[in-house]
Amino acid sequence: MVWDDLEVQMDELGELLGGLDAGPAVALEALRRLQALVDEERLSQIGRARVAGMSWQAIGAALGVTRQSVHRRFAWLV
Repeated sequence: MVWDDLEVQMDELGELLGGLDAGPAVALEALRRLQALVDEERLSQIGRARVAGMSWQAIGAALGVTRQSVHRRFAWLV
C-alpha cells in the first residue's frame, strides 16, 4: 500500500482537499497532487489484486473498464 503511514497521508489528503477551495492555481495544483496519489495507490492495489489471484476481468469490473483495457495498461506490473 502506498499510504503506509495513514495518519500522515490523511493529513496530506486533508490539506489537498482544502486546497480545492482556494484560488484556481492552488486548486489545480491540489488536483495534480491528488491525481498522483490516486495513480500510485491504483498501481499498488492492482498489483495486490493480481498477487491475490484476482482476474483481469474482476479488476476491470471493479475499475469500471474492460478486462482488455486494464490488462493492456497494467500487465507489466506482474
